This record gives sequence, structure tokens and C-alpha cells, in this order.
Amino acid sequence: MKIESLFKFSLYLLFLIAPFLSPITERYPLGGVKDVLQILIIFSLLFFIRRKVLVSSYFIILLLLFVLYMFSHVPSYAGGLLILDGVRHQLGYILIFSLLCVSKSFFTEKMLNTIFYIILSQSVVISMVALTEFYDDSIISFLYGIPKYQMNHVDLAAGQRVISTLGNPINLSGYMVFSYLIAFYLYTNDKVGSISFYILTATFLLVTFLTLSRLGLIAFLSVLLLSNMFFLRARNAILLFSLIFISILYLIFDGGFLLRNFDVELLFSRFFNLLDSGTYLENARIRNWFYAFQLIETPFDFFWGKGLGVSNSDINKGGVLIENSFITYIVEVGLIGLLFLALLIFYTISKIWQTNSIKSFGNFLLLYIIFFIVMSLGNDFVKNFPFVFYFWVFIGIYHNMEKRI
Repeated sequence: MKIESLFKFSLYLLFLIAPFLSPITERYPLGGVKDVLQILIIFSLLFFIRRKVLVSSYFIILLLLFVLYMFSHVPSYAGGLLILDGVRHQLGYILIFSLLCVSKSFFTEKMLNTIFYIILSQSVVISMVALTEFYDDSIISFLYGIPKYQMNHVDLAAGQRVISTLGNPINLSGYMVFSYLIAFYLYTNDKVGSISFYILTATFLLVTFLTLSRLGLIAFLSVLLLSNMFFLRARNAILLFSLIFISILYLIFDGGFLLRNFDVELLFSRFFNLLDSGTYLENARIRNWFYAFQLIETPFDFFWGKGLGVSNSDINKGGVLIENSFITYIVEVGLIGLLFLALLIFYTISKIWQTNSIKSFGNFLLLYIIFFIVMSLGNDFVKNFPFVFYFWVFIGIYHNMEKRI
């Protein structure tokens, strides 16, 4: 198999299985598949590295320093398994991003469209599973092999939350926002029709609502508003928001058919108390953040961090549940690491504004970065698969296609 074919096969397969790994690994011991594919992608990219990359730009120097800095945090206060998780869930994807940036430009629009069509097809399937789950949760038992009531984070006082194939409601809500961005890109490139785009948007927003994730709904409405304000024609924006408005009216006045599984009073309280300070001060995430800051014992810890793997949702391994990407970076790689990340994001955004050669993909990437930042305020998206994979790979693809590194 040729190296380029190996790269395409590994990358496409990882995109293909990414949103379905939760039910797959729940039934079968195949959790290491994504790590094998990650290694194959890294291996194949080594053959595409350009010559004399070290002197080509200040960005390459920044990139090299960032990678070396992250590798220096493999020695960690965390235990061996936690360090391994840090390497698998963070460092591996950062390395893929870096190799894409220093490789010769080989990524084509056809390859990008293939990835986007794969994701859009997945999104339709995942949405249908979620809607089916809302009315009959036996589909979750079929997919995961365990009853839904035995799973974590699915029950609230307001009602039961949908998870589809993403394993938990937060990830599903995030994937629906991501799905909207994919549909938006294809629509603005005339690869999806207007009616299909409107129906997909309404469906993705509905599923986001059914996850009962406030953060997911905030992220969705944020990118929906920004994408319509800056990138869509006014007529299309009016039509889209009209469809969303009709969908909301249906939710409210459908006689309880759709909301029959929810306590409507608690449901409205959950979504409309976002301006109440108690919503945040009494939130378990806030307590996790304060506990995480207690791990920073010295100025050295604050600037350098305590090493990869300290933040980990698996507390049985000794990890600390933080649920905030920025605090995770400060705890693990310090303020210096967070500044490196900010500089790379800022550079990418500046390139998007300055160039027009792949502007539509740049617009998508800009919206994805905004989505990633919003979701990172309440989740460790910097190590949450598949979103960390999408984040680093799409930024890497953008720089590879731009050819101006």
C-alpha cells in the first residue's frame, strides 16, 4: 500500500468510526482501534515533511516550540496510565496537526469534501437514533448492550436526556452543533440544497434541545447567529430563523406530544435560569474548577503545570475531573502552555481573515474554533474524543491547503 493511500485509509476510517466508538467499545474490546489509526496517520505523514521547514516562517518555529514544550510534560505528577491517556488524547493529535503543517501541500478539496460527506451522513444517522431513543430507549440497550437507566448523566429532574451513539448528552449536543457547521459548509458551497439545509438545521437543533444541555444549546445558538450574521445572505437568514421559530412554537404548543417525557416547569427553569448566579455557583463543574486550582501549589506549577494526564474523567485511575479546557491546560501544562495554544489559534484566525484561496473552509474553521471555545468552558474538549481530533486535524488541514506557512 502506498503511503498516501495508507494516510487516506487511516484518516477516513478514523472519521468514519469516531462518533460510534462509545457503543462499539461498550460491547467489544476495540478501544485501541483509534490509537492504532492515530499512529498510522502519524507514520504516514512523516513521509510528507517538507525540506528546510525550520527556517520557513515564525509560525514553524512557534509550532516546533509548542510540540517540544508539550513533549516535555510527558514526565508528570500523574500515574503511568494517566500519562498514557494524556499522550493518546492530546499529544497524538497535536503531533498530527504539526505534521500536517510542515508537510508539503497534498490535501485537496476533494479529500475535504469526502470527509464532510462522511460526517453529514453520520449526523443524519445519529439524529435519527436520538429521535428514536426519545420515544423508545430500548434502542440504547440494543446499541450499548446495557439498559439506558444504568448509564451515567442521562437522568435529570426535568426528564431523561438523549445520548444516541455519543455516550453522553454533552457529547451528543456538541456533535449536533458540529453537524450544523458541516451542513453550513456544504450549503455555502452549493453541495446541499436550501430545503435540505433548513431541515437538517432544525433537526440538529431539536436533538440538541433533547439532550437538555444548556452549554450545547448556547454553543448552537452562538454559531447559528454568527454564521447567519456574517456568512449567509439576509434572505436565507430570515428563512432559516423562521423555520427555527416555527419549530420552537411546535415544541411549546404541540399539546404535550413531544414534551410528554419532561417536567415542563423544571425544563423551562433549567434553560431560562441562565442569568441566575445560583445556576453557576451551585454547579458541580464550578466545584471541580476550584478543586483543580488547589492542585496548583507553587508559582512554578502555575506557569509550567503538573504534566499531562492530571486531568482525567476516570477518577478510578486517580485522575481529576475538571471539565474546563482552559483550566485543564493551566493545571497540566501551565500558563505558558495555554499561551502557546492561544497564539496558534490567533495565528490561524488571522490567516483566515487575510486569505481568500480557501475562504469557505476558513469560515467553517472559524466557526468551529468558536464552538470549541464555548464548549471548552464546561468540558475538557482539549482531550474529549472526537472533538479534540476534529479540532487539531481541521486546523492542520487548513494550513496544509493554504500553502503559506
